[in-house]
Amino acid sequence: MAMLKKQVSAEIEIMEVSMGVLRLHLLGTSALIMNRLSNKAKHELLLPEQKKKNRAERSSVLKHDPLGEFRESVYLNRSATEPTLFHMPSGAIRKAIAKVATYVPGSSRTEIGTLVTVPEQQINIWGIPALYMATVRQAGMQRTPDIRTRAAFAEWATIVEVRYVRSLLNERTLVNLAGAAGILIGVGDGRTEKGTFSFGSFKMVPEDDADLKRIMKTMGRKPQEQAMQAPTFHDEDSQELYSWFEKEVDRREIVPKSRAKWSSQDIVSHASA
Repeated sequence: MAMLKKQVSAEIEIMEVSMGVLRLHLLGTSALIMNRLSNKAKHELLLPEQKKKNRAERSSVLKHDPLGEFRESVYLNRSATEPTLFHMPSGAIRKAIAKVATYVPGSSRTEIGTLVTVPEQQINIWGIPALYMATVRQAGMQRTPDIRTRAAFAEWATIVEVRYVRSLLNERTLVNLAGAAGILIGVGDGRTEKGTFSFGSFKMVPEDDADLKRIMKTMGRKPQEQAMQAPTFHDEDSQELYSWFEKEVDRREIVPKSRAKWSSQDIVSHASA
């Protein structure tokens, strides 16, 4: 009779995952360019037009509405209790920290992306947006030039709470990664990572930093709402191009939709669109 093998049970011991929390105060060192996908583009992705416009129909509709595009390029906070009108997706900071790990010896993008999280769904942005118009190249083989209008924050600041696995990543390493991410990667459109521009750079500062306190005190929700109603311009080229556009639509007797006064009530329709 064959002898039955004795079954040996082994205990499985799982290491406790200890989480640490680090609060980062970030101060912009170059302009932050916001580039939220417009409602029109989202609607076209969700339900494309079945009938294409002919030349006559296209000529009767404005190709661009700079003020409207400026207003749609930002992420708006729905709640009026938030200290700022604007936010950025929390993934922007997390991706920047993970991406910079590819340039730092002893760490990898996948590893840092797993060990570091940002609990908030959105990160509030302090700063006053200005209207920024620039020539871009469209995607595709022809690389057709076009004009894009976005919101640019010359001065900006934010506070980010970062959680990390303390048993596998120490605070000093995370601070170094965040600092390197602000220099080498950046956030927003035209960020340093892409290689053409150097927008969206930032640095870490102490909580009592003078510039941080000034921006958070004077560039919160109320002045941000005023900037949405009547924006200033990021540079002289934007001002000249926008002035020409306004004169030309008046000459052609076309009324852009954005000439309707913007109000904070537009936030709900904007955010839910």
